[in-house]
Amino acid sequence: MIVRNDAARIERCLRSVKAVVEEMILVDTGSTDGTQDLARGLGARVVEKDWPDDFAEALNWAYDLVTHEWTLRLDSDEWLLPDSIPILRSLTARDDIFAATIIREDYVSDGRFTETQALRLWRTDPEMRMIGLVHEQFPNQVLDRVSRGRMLADSQIRLGHDGYTEEAMPAKHRRNLALVEKELSIRPGNIYYESERVRILYLLNDPRADAENNRLLEKLLEFRHLDQPPSAMVTGPLTLALDRLPESRLGDQLTTDILRLARGWCHRDPAVTYAAAKTFIRRKDLRSALDALLDLEHMSQTGDYQRSGFNHPSMLEEALWHNLALVAHQLGRKEVAARNYERLLRQNPNNAVARQNMALLLKG
Repeated sequence: MIVRNDAARIERCLRSVKAVVEEMILVDTGSTDGTQDLARGLGARVVEKDWPDDFAEALNWAYDLVTHEWTLRLDSDEWLLPDSIPILRSLTARDDIFAATIIREDYVSDGRFTETQALRLWRTDPEMRMIGLVHEQFPNQVLDRVSRGRMLADSQIRLGHDGYTEEAMPAKHRRNLALVEKELSIRPGNIYYESERVRILYLLNDPRADAENNRLLEKLLEFRHLDQPPSAMVTGPLTLALDRLPESRLGDQLTTDILRLARGWCHRDPAVTYAAAKTFIRRKDLRSALDALLDLEHMSQTGDYQRSGFNHPSMLEEALWHNLALVAHQLGRKEVAARNYERLLRQNPNNAVARQNMALLLKG
């Protein structure tokens, strides 16, 4: 990991992995709060370097120090959840895997969490080096070369993460925006970073956000012929566009085009699918809304969905059950409506809407 000034959380992070890893390597980029000494006291190898204003470069320094077969990357505000230890051991014993994604639970102020999927475990290889000043990533061509016929697995290894506190985020967003804009000056036209720039502008309530997102959407529509999106980060612009859509634009051709991209490219992403379902309801296209909501129900029941960091738990719980029950009821899909009213009532027996509508359903 790379770290600076996180003495309050470094012990939690390192203790969570101490029993399962052979070595803990930290690149410290200028801590002044004793983080280095705490880490060394817990058995970590600490190398101190000046911050390069480049997350990929700093992380690559750390990767260069690894001498064992597998590399597991954590941040200091993360920790390995105990139930994931046997999963991690089982996965690294397999010969058919070269790397794996994990699921990070990003805790929010109400005690619940969103989920982010990220590549954090891989067989150590000198080619596994990241690019990007911020929101660093492994280039696809690197992953293709390093795989050597082995698979990139989506694992159920889970990390906890509490670095997205409300008081800390504005400063992080401003720092990240500056790095994203610097990245785009070096590699202009990168849709991943253009999407991330728009997301940060929204988070900062920047008045440029809507205009920049519209410009990005026009660019994305140039790729509408592709079966896959040009970047996984398009989930952000598509979700934001649909969630912020004014009534005056509901019937626009642009809205229709955005919905097609959302349902085509992102049919396994809960946030985009939920935003599309709500937009179909607003357009009074209940059949399309039902299709999207049934996709969400399948995601909820199987756990098989993409985790982009935009997914609040209620999308796959009470908000889904409520909308699916009402839409299915209106379309005469009684069995679908009944099972979702039942879910709402199991969660809250005093839910008046569910109770009244269930009675009407049974009477009919």
